[in-house]
Amino acid sequence: MTELTLSTGHPVPLKPAPVKKFRGTRLPGADLRQAIEDTYTVSFHHFTTDLFQISLRNFVCTSEQSFRVTETIEYMRLETVLTGELHIKNPDGSETNLLPGQYRLTDEKSYEFEIKPSQGCQYFVVYIIPALLEQTPMGETIQPSESRMMSDTMREVIHRILDNPFEEKLRDASYDYRIRELLFYHISAPPFTMPGELTPAEIAAVYAADAIIAANLNVHYTIPELARMVHTNVFVLKTGFPKLFGVSVLDRLLQRKMDRAKYLLETTDKQIQEISELSGYETPTGFINAFKKIFKISPKDWRKKSRGLM
Repeated sequence: MTELTLSTGHPVPLKPAPVKKFRGTRLPGADLRQAIEDTYTVSFHHFTTDLFQISLRNFVCTSEQSFRVTETIEYMRLETVLTGELHIKNPDGSETNLLPGQYRLTDEKSYEFEIKPSQGCQYFVVYIIPALLEQTPMGETIQPSESRMMSDTMREVIHRILDNPFEEKLRDASYDYRIRELLFYHISAPPFTMPGELTPAEIAAVYAADAIIAANLNVHYTIPELARMVHTNVFVLKTGFPKLFGVSVLDRLLQRKMDRAKYLLETTDKQIQEISELSGYETPTGFINAFKKIFKISPKDWRKKSRGLM
């Protein structure tokens, strides 16, 4: 499906790797290929169905690197950056700088991009197979387009895809539902207007910090630590989170934890202890107390209520 080389033409030696040993954001149920070289590490997670394919790609470089992607099958793709940035050089000579919070639809078969050593890049790709477009109402309106801001609803759909908690059959059904949901929001969402007080780079930094928080609920990063990780300053995060999410950085972490806990309580039969761990709490007691403080109800009763049992 995807061939990856350096811009010099030298192949990037991606080889199958054990998923269980991988440290970082994973794509549940996906195959993993990695290339670990002196100047770069590349990880490709790839999940395939008859109607769509999903890819999560991570690049970490010790020096500036240029890569070339060649797609062997011409499917339209939705591409969005989670962290870092993707400086894309298209075959027609045009350039696209894709930042966190932005996405594009493209059917380009081949393109080059640069990765900065200080940032690296993690990006998410959906391959939209023509049969899926045929099944999608107004699917004919889904066409290649320039980069644009992603709505909060679309970002949450991608978060749910990466946070898929189900076993195989339900996992695959969840992916199918979420991909269709993503396309629906692309079709239906009006142009997304960002706060004028923030620059595009500052908006991207806030979205990148939010992605790091969502992927590491068990780690309580300080605001200075987050700022260093996304190459901005403390002021941008302190002012940007309330503007984009309506809450502070700390409250966003708590919000993310509770969102995951509610989702797991409502959609799975996992034990409270496991849910507390997956939601970033060290002990079930700490989780239960935090949950009760916010929702005035215990996690067990929340589960019962969500299923109409009380």
